[in-house]
Amino acid sequence: MTQAEIKLCSLLLSEHFGEIVEKVGMQLIRMGGQTLWMISQNTGMSLDQIFRLLPTGYNISKQILDQYLTLLADDPLEFVGKSGDSGGGMYVINLHKGLASLATATLESIVQERFGSRCARIFRLLLRKRHLEQKQIEDFAMIPAKEAKEMMYKMLSANIVALQEIPKTPDHAPSRTFYLYTVNILSSARLLLQRCYKSVANLIERRLHETKENRRLLEKSQRVEAILASVQATGAEQAQLQEIEEMITAPERQQLEALKHNVNKIDASENQVDETIFILESYINSTIRH
Repeated sequence: MTQAEIKLCSLLLSEHFGEIVEKVGMQLIRMGGQTLWMISQNTGMSLDQIFRLLPTGYNISKQILDQYLTLLADDPLEFVGKSGDSGGGMYVINLHKGLASLATATLESIVQERFGSRCARIFRLLLRKRHLEQKQIEDFAMIPAKEAKEMMYKMLSANIVALQEIPKTPDHAPSRTFYLYTVNILSSARLLLQRCYKSVANLIERRLHETKENRRLLEKSQRVEAILASVQATGAEQAQLQEIEEMITAPERQQLEALKHNVNKIDASENQVDETIFILESYINSTIRH
């Protein structure tokens, strides 16, 4: 199993269930030493098998383990599945369903952030109902017609939702055609993945710009820190150390703090986008193989 696969499973379980259930799920995954794709095709493992293979340091009784596994198997995420009831049933990893749920939640979050809560409501509605006409969207989402149309236009323009034409007659006359809005998770994931790549490139460019604009100050700060470290090693007095520190003026220190703050924000944003890329890439690859 690759480190990327382990990271993905840990992410799926810890964010959705918490630390303890994540440990149980991860142990279930690691037992066979197989790739996730092979595990997902496996016939599964019984409660007794899983319990015997748990590390002794877990201090989990069989009854508690059964409850954790039931929680995993009953959850809508469907990352862990259960087949049969004989002997307590067999537990299997369903990676594709777990990835689909995680990718869907990621898309919902992006829609919410970019278009607002009402668009997110419509997006979730389309995921649940699959195909809806404009009037149905307005009624189910309880949003006025004018606002609903504007929202659908925004999401349609951004290719977040798609419009499917279903003609009643062979001539495809508009008056005799159904126009249904829908969401294609795979297409949306591919589209948003490309945008994530562009976002990472922009963030890298912003970081380079920040450091380039402050290059001389950064070099000065590094020289002062090197001198300070050297003098400290010789056992210099506090007054001498303070004199060296004052080589960086108060305005320069403020500028360095601002730079550090900006770079940290860029780093945090890049980490968040990287995680989204990881989720979307994993889902797309799993869907292709599935």
